[in-house]
Amino acid sequence: LRCLARGLAAVLKCSFHHPDGANAMQVIHSPLHARHDGGMELHRGELVPCFEMPSRVDHILHALQRAGFPVSAPRDHGLAVLNGVHDAAFVEFLRTAHAQWRADGRDGFMLPGAFPARGLRRDRKPSGISGALGYYAFDASTPIVAGTWDAALAAARCAMTAAAIV
Repeated sequence: LRCLARGLAAVLKCSFHHPDGANAMQVIHSPLHARHDGGMELHRGELVPCFEMPSRVDHILHALQRAGFPVSAPRDHGLAVLNGVHDAAFVEFLRTAHAQWRADGRDGFMLPGAFPARGLRRDRKPSGISGALGYYAFDASTPIVAGTWDAALAAARCAMTAAAIV
């Protein structure tokens, strides 16, 4: 990955500069992305370590920094903006899912075990955490861990900050 990151830094340095030498790209980053770590995902019928992990972001971030791109922190835009993009019930599910999982006496990461079948009612969200997990998920490759909400909120703040800049 280090070689990939160095190569990425060289490509970025050549590709994303204005003709006058100024950086054209701005990087918005939060270290809170690292809180979404420690789960497993279902891949080809087996539980495996997640392919998307904080170290991948770290390698890319270091490549961007070596290439001279400035890195800025995201701004807090409030949950009202987030709820304007996503269903408020989904946002609340993400915010509280792991705590509900723990309240049910479960440990570790969360993966859905069942999904609503086509043709069945989708107008009622299941009341239990296992049903809600399948209701909101679309596959079993993105676990929810204790830090998922912090990481997801930070990612949304990064996206909203970037959108405000452009």
